Amino acid sequence: MFRLPQIARPVPRPARFPLPKPASPLTLQVIVLPTINGNVVFHSRFLTPRTPFERSALVLGYVFRKWRYQISDFFAAYWNRLGHSCSLASPAALGLWKTVSRWVTRRSVDEYFLKTVPSITQNIEFLYPPSLNEALLKSQISNWIQDDKHRRMLVIWSIFFPGSLYIAKVHVALANLFFTYNVFRVNSHYRAHYGFRTLRKLIDERKVAWIPSPELESAIKTITDELSQTNVANGLKPLQFHPLKDMDDEVVTRLEQDLKAVELSRSYRRTRTEYYLYNYHLVPDRKAVS
Repeated sequence: MFRLPQIARPVPRPARFPLPKPASPLTLQVIVLPTINGNVVFHSRFLTPRTPFERSALVLGYVFRKWRYQISDFFAAYWNRLGHSCSLASPAALGLWKTVSRWVTRRSVDEYFLKTVPSITQNIEFLYPPSLNEALLKSQISNWIQDDKHRRMLVIWSIFFPGSLYIAKVHVALANLFFTYNVFRVNSHYRAHYGFRTLRKLIDERKVAWIPSPELESAIKTITDELSQTNVANGLKPLQFHPLKDMDDEVVTRLEQDLKAVELSRSYRRTRTEYYLYNYHLVPDRKAVS
């Protein structure tokens, strides 16, 4: 009797720098990293799938998002090269590049993070390098939970929805683009609104933990040293490790791979870009969350 050959299932590659495991499958781990102007980046890891259905939904959702990320990364790479050329040309050229960049870049760092807080989350663990000031981290989160602006924006974009749908039925190209963007904005503010509610609820119930992670800081230093040695061997400028300053893109990319923190580099780049364009500086808040 003919039998199909047995194919071994691939063994997942373990993380090179494993972080502490979450307390439960519904505990959301958030990696905190330093960036420009004394700011920080918050990146949520995926919740641990409890069933095969949740795992499939997680993978499918990432696949649907990946094409959009690839397109935006493609154009962003060329735009950033233009910005670098402008900085070498003259201050006026750089100022013009920044002005145009602000026109197409919304102030939405909080939205990026809040969208990644699922409503089923029962606990949150913020993992950060011990060199960072915990009071500053709490201050940032405290600023984000003061006002649910995403609820208002959800209402506003929902009001536009019927009109954009009606106009899009005329098959006007620009109208279809507006309808697509309208759908995207409604979905984004809906997710951010419920992420806001979940985060605020867990903070009120004291189910948020702030955990200094020497493993995370050690991983950043090790990767920086390794890439620095490679650069020196290739005649390039060595990288310098500083626990409170902005991280090189290569370091962030390697950190994403070695921690198995999916989409970490994208979270870092787009958050850092907004901080750079708007010259944002993190200021401690006396009413920061505990």
